[in-house]
Amino acid sequence: MKNDRVDECHFRRVFLGSLPVDVRPRMPESVFAPEAAVNPNVKAFLDMIAVSELGERLLAVSDNGYNVIVGSTPSRPILFESYADHPRRAVTLRIGEKNVRSTAAGRYQLLARYFDAYKRQLGLKDFSPAAQDAIAVQQIRERGALADIEAGRF
Repeated sequence: MKNDRVDECHFRRVFLGSLPVDVRPRMPESVFAPEAAVNPNVKAFLDMIAVSELGERLLAVSDNGYNVIVGSTPSRPILFESYADHPRRAVTLRIGEKNVRSTAAGRYQLLARYFDAYKRQLGLKDFSPAAQDAIAVQQIRERGALADIEAGRF
């Protein structure tokens, strides 16, 4: 138990200590996720997430994954047409013995309910690729991992 407490303190000091006081900054309209545009390590990390969520073949047959709806395969991609809003399409998937409904969409397979929260928090106007990247970067920031990713420690 004592080691768990030491690990937690180390985590807080290393990860959370490097965060700005306000971990929910409002992104400028013109650049939603400057870390993704400027830092090659952040871009590489976001690419890694996209490959793990969708796979290289599905990324290749879509708009680099930004317009993919859950349940897609490279041979049967389910793509949405407009980035004006999250597509909010509920898809039923068979996982093991259960049917599961999901609204996951986009490059990082974000659920509609989480998009709504981040849209308000970050002042986003749409579900564009820039907005999806901004949300992914914000989620990384909230977990206290952005400084490590920017430094290439992943």
